[in-house]
Amino acid sequence: MFEKINLKIYKTKNNIESHQLIAEELKYLEKIAEQIFKKEFKIGEGEYSHVYQDILNNVCYKVATHKAQRDIHEEAEFYSKLTNKSEKVIVPEPYFSLNAKVVKTGKMSTERRVIAMQKINGANFNEILKGEKELPLNFNSESFFKDLKDFFNFMHNEVGIYHCDFADRNLMIDYDTGKPVIVDFGNSVYKSWFTIDEIKEGKQYSRGTNDLLEIEKIEQVVQLYLTRFNK
Repeated sequence: MFEKINLKIYKTKNNIESHQLIAEELKYLEKIAEQIFKKEFKIGEGEYSHVYQDILNNVCYKVATHKAQRDIHEEAEFYSKLTNKSEKVIVPEPYFSLNAKVVKTGKMSTERRVIAMQKINGANFNEILKGEKELPLNFNSESFFKDLKDFFNFMHNEVGIYHCDFADRNLMIDYDTGKPVIVDFGNSVYKSWFTIDEIKEGKQYSRGTNDLLEIEKIEQVVQLYLTRFNK
């Protein structure tokens, strides 16, 4: 189970103070909040987040921008509920979510909303389709998308979660296993938030994209890509 951390870190020139964490924990969070977020560690970005990697510890950090409205702990909960639910599809394991405010003497406070999660050795399909990354030689489109559709049906009907922001940038392939990887649950919703009639009307997608329709679109584009380049 991942850990939720809510705190305010007060920084002065000579010390750090907090009533919630011991010194060792503060040092660790201080490293996350101030050191890991450097350009050389960035591996991706979007309108609402930036993603950084810690290669040594095989961890990636999703850092929400000020535009992101979703509570960072809530997004981490979505990951937690879907991790290790399938042998054929990967949802990265969340390690902890952090909501911190760093207050520097004489300066404006800095918000840090972070999810630390399992780093995937792979590429997203936006990168692949643009020619920036490669598909594995043994990539099987038919089984890949079948497994993905099966998982989304399970996610909708058994777990009760809709992604609502599925796109090629949020679909990865794990280079080690060839399995689909689903990321970015910043716009996701629970089935329980809607009535049966609302679900039938598609109201769960009112603020985002239709999961299954987006899978079909991505599959079609990938098929064209494979045909064009004789993959």
